[in-house]
Amino acid sequence: MKKVLFGVFGLALAGLAVAQGADGDTSVDFASWFTSPHALAGVVVGLVALLRKHFVNLDGVAVPGLALGLGVGLAFLGNLLGFLTGNWVFFGLQAGLEAVLVVSGVRAVLQPLSQKGGDGGTSTTATPPTPPPKAK
Repeated sequence: MKKVLFGVFGLALAGLAVAQGADGDTSVDFASWFTSPHALAGVVVGLVALLRKHFVNLDGVAVPGLALGLGVGLAFLGNLLGFLTGNWVFFGLQAGLEAVLVVSGVRAVLQPLSQKGGDGGTSTTATPPTPPPKAK
């Protein structure tokens, strides 16, 4: 049933995407990355996932360190290009920290679901009762 609902939902989203239409302008506005630390955090999450999957094998404390470093590095580039004014270091640290916290929060929510079979514990299958202990 889940696969059917997922397919219907995916088809509906695909229909919405096609209905939007493409005007042929596929340019990326890099200035939008620096409108808020939240936007830059999304970029950091994507870059960390890309780097971990294709380039480096990181685990443990190195992953948040990479996210914080990427956040500060991207904020520095944004400052050099004139997209950021003010304290770019704190902007980058906030974006990196937010990226780490969002990913760990999503994993904390999804991990119990995967341990219970993906249905959140709403399964309707009954477990057999435990027999009473035998008397001696």
